Amino acid sequence: MSDRSQLKLSQLTAVISAAMGDVFAGLTFWVIADITDHKYYPEKGHHYFSLVEKDPSQNRIVAKIAGVAWQQGSGRISSFEKVTGQLFHNDINVLVNVSVDYHPVYGLKVTLLDIDTNFTIGLLEKQRLETIARLLDEFPEFIRRSGECFLTLNNQLEMKPVIQRIAVITSLNSAGFQDFQHTLANNTFHYHFKVDSYYAAVQGIENARDIRQRFQDVLESGVAYDAVVLIRGGGSQTDFLIFDTFTLGEIVARFPVPVITGIGHQKNETIVDLMAHTPLKTPTMAAEFIIAHNRRFEEALNNLQKTIIIESQQLFSSGSQQLSYLNNIIVNSTRDRISRQKENLARLNQGIISRPREILMQLSAQLMMTSGQLISRPGVVLANRMKDLRVEIASLAGYTRKYLVNTSSYLEHFRSLIRLMSPESIMKKGFSIVYHKGKIITDPGKIGVGDDITVVFPTTELVTNVKEKKKRNGREFNL
Repeated sequence: MSDRSQLKLSQLTAVISAAMGDVFAGLTFWVIADITDHKYYPEKGHHYFSLVEKDPSQNRIVAKIAGVAWQQGSGRISSFEKVTGQLFHNDINVLVNVSVDYHPVYGLKVTLLDIDTNFTIGLLEKQRLETIARLLDEFPEFIRRSGECFLTLNNQLEMKPVIQRIAVITSLNSAGFQDFQHTLANNTFHYHFKVDSYYAAVQGIENARDIRQRFQDVLESGVAYDAVVLIRGGGSQTDFLIFDTFTLGEIVARFPVPVITGIGHQKNETIVDLMAHTPLKTPTMAAEFIIAHNRRFEEALNNLQKTIIIESQQLFSSGSQQLSYLNNIIVNSTRDRISRQKENLARLNQGIISRPREILMQLSAQLMMTSGQLISRPGVVLANRMKDLRVEIASLAGYTRKYLVNTSSYLEHFRSLIRLMSPESIMKKGFSIVYHKGKIITDPGKIGVGDDITVVFPTTELVTNVKEKKKRNGREFNL
């Protein structure tokens, strides 16, 4: 056996440890790397992991070193998770501050002393902005920017006035879905909804295509849904990374049915929220939005009903006033005409009485004037005067008869008008008089369903009850 210096392994590791101590003692380094092989022991609060660097062109590991986070590092990791909403686990890219340590038994490792939250937040936001830019670039026909907002095919759709048939994309046994259903089922307005469930895993970027397929299933179902609701029950920031993917952003932006989101986040909007018709924070808020949307439609109908009732009452009132006005005109006009005709008849009657007297007086005067002549020429004068007298008497009789016939015709004409306008004549033509509570009713608005009314015909009275009340256009009575 050749003469060579020999060391025990412990002596070699001691030399390495001393050399490492001379080089790295008191030094720390900020390192960018991916986390792999992560394990966390909550009873001690320690994290064990590996830091790796990959070649982006070949996706192979070019460097790897074991790491650990003791009490100080574990506290910094907890702060990191609270600030970023990002869990410290495998496959995240981080900027960490480490010290280099060597242990004779456990070998080379780095100890995590701090972790940069801004680096991770910036990285996530950069990825998000790159995804948005890609959507705008590849699909300008149904996604475009308008200031700080995005106009998409989906958010430009007009929501139906009433949302009743709903497709829900969610995970099986989701607490958020249960909250959504409970809110819909227990709404104070007693609205009823038909909800169809399309189950998919709603966390983990690898499940984005599964959710996309559920959207495709909704389209292929052939059901005319009023809205599609995408919900989940909250989670960490990384749980929402699936909703920042290009795959889901594209399908939601161009989906032909309004999409409502309620994916349980309280901070920034995801890309899916930006592309959707109506983004909301939680499943409960999504259900409340649907209920409020339907309530607005119901209130609009109620207001329209009130407007119709008010305008109908105003129209009936105006018509009643016009009918009353026309009735007063007809009654007064008839009374005036009758009064005038009575006066004319009185004058004519007085004329008839006084005219013969005047004629007789004139004839008497003529007779007295001719009496002297009759004495001398009694035969001729008497014959002539008698002839004239007969002519006058015949003329007077003819005039009197003609005058009486004409006057009787006028009187009969007005009697006919009065008979035509009498209630009895009107009822014989198919009309009737309606009494309600002892009063004649001209305004149907004063009669309601269930009221007792009396319908009067010329020879019969019908006492009946109103079973139904309908509106009529009244065109058949327009002359």
